[in-house]
Amino acid sequence: MLPVQPRFLTFYSAGTVRIQLNAVQGAAALGVCSVHESNPQRWTAIGAEAVIRGVRGRSGLIEPTELWGCALYQEEPLEAVELQPFHRPQRGLSCMFSMSGELPGLDDHERFPLGDQWPLSCTDQERAFCLLQERMRKLWSEGRPDAEMRLAMVSDYAGRLNRLGGHSFIHWDGEMMFAYSAEQGEEEPLAYLSLRRSRFALNEAVELVAESEEEVDMLLVAHQSLLPEEAVPIEPGSSLCFRQARLVDQCDPVRFWSADALSASDGS
Repeated sequence: MLPVQPRFLTFYSAGTVRIQLNAVQGAAALGVCSVHESNPQRWTAIGAEAVIRGVRGRSGLIEPTELWGCALYQEEPLEAVELQPFHRPQRGLSCMFSMSGELPGLDDHERFPLGDQWPLSCTDQERAFCLLQERMRKLWSEGRPDAEMRLAMVSDYAGRLNRLGGHSFIHWDGEMMFAYSAEQGEEEPLAYLSLRRSRFALNEAVELVAESEEEVDMLLVAHQSLLPEEAVPIEPGSSLCFRQARLVDQCDPVRFWSADALSASDGS
């Protein structure tokens, strides 16, 4: 039985905002993770009634954060450990990752070495996160990489994994956020919405309010069905880099035509 696939949303702010989650529609399971001053918080709920109770129990809770993400599941996963967003520390910072799509063959450790980044679940998605963490570790071992270098590595990583299966993901590396949207027709595309406000209300399948003491750059990246119509679709197969909640760079699809080029151990 294949693991169930989520739709996910990540909210990123250039400054501290207060997030209030009010409702989630049609979810059989829910994972929520936030990062405030590099400190992660996470909670999960499995079962439609547990999701409703969990959201109601937090409806009056206003959480300060710079990064907030959730994953909605239409079917219940086997274990709570499978629920996204995943988070892991690196360089003393909290990293976060959400992915949809199956990647058969990713468990080949010789082709896709994880170093000491071992997953807790048996999902391809968490293993993909561990692989990306290991590649980031190697990249940083050569000195502090700029946005262009990090985006190039993320794009290369996405292109290699794309030969295994269609997928989309959002990754926060502790300083910058990256988003990759699947090739045409493989997965529901991702989209993003950039704002500069002191208050924003989202009233889609996820209902939340974000507030700040002053106007601040805000960004939402999610599956397109979770965002309002004015959201900008991410071009299929493209990778985007965001810093301080603003788009700073974009990379066109990276494609590998040779099976020999698939190994993620090549390069950084």
